[in-house]
Amino acid sequence: MATRAASFVFLTVILADFAVGYRHDSRQTRGLSSMQKRSVNGGSVVCDASYSYRSYDGACNNLVHTNYGRAGAKFRRELPPKYHGGDKTTPRMSGSNGKPLPSARKVSAIIHDPENHTMGATMMFMQWGQFLDHDMTHTPVVNESLRCCSNSLVTGNNLHHDVRTGGPCFPIIIPSGDSHFNTVQDRCMEFVRSDSVTGANGVRQQYNGNTAWIDGSHIYGISADQASTLRSHQGGKLRVRRRNGMDYLPEDVGKGDETCFKIKEGDYCFLAGDHRVNVFPGLSALHTVFLRYHNKLCDRIKAKHPSWGDEKLYQESRRIVIAVIQGITYREFVPQIVGDSLARTHGLNPHGVTFKYNSSIDPTLTNVFATAAYRFGHSLVSDSLTIAGREVEIGDLYMRPKFVLNSLRPLVEALIAEPAQRVDRWYTTGLTNRLFEMPNKPKSGFDLAARNIQRGRDHGLAPYNVWREHYGLSRITSFNQLPQRSFQRFSRVYASVDDIDLYTGGLTELPAGGRGRVGELFSRIMAQQFSALKFGDRFWYENKQSTGAATFTERQIRQLSRIPLSRVLCDTIPGLDKVQAATMRATDSTNSKVTCSSLFDLDIEHFW
Repeated sequence: MATRAASFVFLTVILADFAVGYRHDSRQTRGLSSMQKRSVNGGSVVCDASYSYRSYDGACNNLVHTNYGRAGAKFRRELPPKYHGGDKTTPRMSGSNGKPLPSARKVSAIIHDPENHTMGATMMFMQWGQFLDHDMTHTPVVNESLRCCSNSLVTGNNLHHDVRTGGPCFPIIIPSGDSHFNTVQDRCMEFVRSDSVTGANGVRQQYNGNTAWIDGSHIYGISADQASTLRSHQGGKLRVRRRNGMDYLPEDVGKGDETCFKIKEGDYCFLAGDHRVNVFPGLSALHTVFLRYHNKLCDRIKAKHPSWGDEKLYQESRRIVIAVIQGITYREFVPQIVGDSLARTHGLNPHGVTFKYNSSIDPTLTNVFATAAYRFGHSLVSDSLTIAGREVEIGDLYMRPKFVLNSLRPLVEALIAEPAQRVDRWYTTGLTNRLFEMPNKPKSGFDLAARNIQRGRDHGLAPYNVWREHYGLSRITSFNQLPQRSFQRFSRVYASVDDIDLYTGGLTELPAGGRGRVGELFSRIMAQQFSALKFGDRFWYENKQSTGAATFTERQIRQLSRIPLSRVLCDTIPGLDKVQAATMRATDSTNSKVTCSSLFDLDIEHFW
């Protein structure tokens, strides 16, 4: 197992899961200490209600429930966890007949096989989803360096002893005859359980290492110390590294191939507020874009207010960046997920000056949102991107900063031009066979779909049918009721429709309609969560009546509500002269390319 073991040493440094938690780092969340866990999940914080800006760790947003949305808070449960045999900690392992569930890799290989279907969204739709995810969620694992696979597990096809004793190991056994991982050495895929806190009655509960708020924490960090290391402390700006006359993210000094693959001389690993910044070049590109955007705002604001010092310029630019991210998310991204009807019902469209904050709303991310529904975006990933005229397979893009350092504009042009895949059960093999595959080491990669399924079982998420019933939807009583030519695939894997894993079942649903890209179950889960994140946020950019917070005026809100992602890209990427106004949608007669100068921009001169 030498190759996969070497790959795992690399992977565990950066990965808890592709979309929800990669890297465990002392500067972010290296697993909370028991004292920190008690503080966040039981104690309270003394807040200064007059302080104008957001805290870095998310505390004191809600002045009554001071830990709402705070980094380290346990995920909220909509349903009690369904752990094995009804106990309090063992992963879900058995079906309705009491027999073992199929291997997560078997489910992935048979149901999440590759097939291409596009839907009118661009790869930027996928990329914004990942960028936003790293603002809201991070699921730490128990021990990032732990290796769980062994020869005895592979040859005996046995469960790891940790599984029944509450230990951290829950490796994925790969069935014999696998089409990709097809040697004895390949038959075990490393998997470490999520770190946890003890909930009511001793039940295992997982926690969020990030703030739940849409607050730019992946840009600015989740602590004052981390934020300080990312600042230049001059003119309000963030630290940069200059290269060929352009600003890029600073270097994560001293980091080698455990953080990124340095393919060319001059490559270096990036440093940002979230240490998953290096995992995909499209993600690194958006981090670079908003780093530059923040610093450009500092220059523009200082020209208007030359007496403002470093701290004032930093905080004012920071809150504008956060407002722009919130506006883009709820105008361009969320309606494409949940559809027009749910967006209206849950108040997800822009409200402007009519927004009403509700301090009784708990915005804490739900376990089902973070562990299943919001992972819908993995299905969007295409087989490749064509960058500067060269087609690059997804498996050859991971962890490679060279695409940002040498080809930022062509990379972004590819993201806004090339189609994303439809949200469905089909996955590209770049995710199911080659996730973080090391350069020149074939079969050293991992399977993201299998990891998502295994993570749901680790967290004790109830099966698909239970969740449908919880959301007022009819149960599936026969495999024949499943869409997308799924009958034979599901019946080959699961003994009963009541055993279907939530993630797999939710992805298989047809889009709910009204511009929505996901099925009726996942769209309801996400609409509810995005509503809580908006109306439960005292610092939400449209909230004019926030106690103590620096609020935007009606004029400022109207400006901020009109800034599209296309404008931000134009402002930060030299040579990008024409884009479609809505970069997450494909170009058509209603979304043709326009010149950057025609796009709405902030009028800083008349902003204050």
